[in-house]
Amino acid sequence: MDTDGNGNGAQPYKDGDSQRECAWGLKGGHLLLGVQHTTKAEFSPPGAATTVDGIGDQAYFIKANNELHVLHGTLEIVVSFSKDSSPSDDETLIPTQKALASKILEKVGS
Repeated sequence: MDTDGNGNGAQPYKDGDSQRECAWGLKGGHLLLGVQHTTKAEFSPPGAATTVDGIGDQAYFIKANNELHVLHGTLEIVVSFSKDSSPSDDETLIPTQKALASKILEKVGS
């Protein structure tokens, strides 16, 4: 909860937290950004996925929920951006998701 107790606003990061995410409902779609600590051994797609080149140390697109996962050192960045009309496995979303992940990588140091 935030200071007024109504659940609005970001929660402060605390030592030991391993994951942070923010989600936005957009007119006609949604955007979710997440960052969590991981290892290369733990970074693997949970099912059908497409390898995505040109970003991070390794990346893949999970077709079932249109999520781009990017490994950068020990950070996993998750970008889920889709339109309400997007079917699952909409690979046309990958360029937009890569652009969003690139902006996050700029902030954490690429």
